[in-house]
Amino acid sequence: MPGTLYAGTDTGVYRTTNTGGSWSRFGLGLPNAQVFQIELNSTLGLLGAATHGRGAWEILLTTAPHLTITKSHVGNFAQGQIGAAYTVTVSNAGAGPTSGMVTVTDALPSGLTLTGLSGTGWACTVGT
Repeated sequence: MPGTLYAGTDTGVYRTTNTGGSWSRFGLGLPNAQVFQIELNSTLGLLGAATHGRGAWEILLTTAPHLTITKSHVGNFAQGQIGAAYTVTVSNAGAGPTSGMVTVTDALPSGLTLTGLSGTGWACTVGT
């Protein structure tokens, strides 16, 4: 990807995707260790990192999605209340898009019954 640079530092590997405008830690699972050598293999999509005292690591460079789910509501729900919102939000914090169907299953908190739902860009099936 144009503008992407990798740097081995005293605290791990960092990556920029805007030619050095901003940097972020790169390499999920890589230890917090001095990285004294890195090597990019664009054919295999791997970045090799040699650390001081913590071994050598290979980091896969694919841009995979990383989905997170958050649930929230405001205030307390009361029996018979109308218009109360219980929100389930699915976000992609990864660098790559999702493909195909993504399924989210959620059990409502005890005492709540689903009576309706809405949203854009998704379909929902109410279970029993």
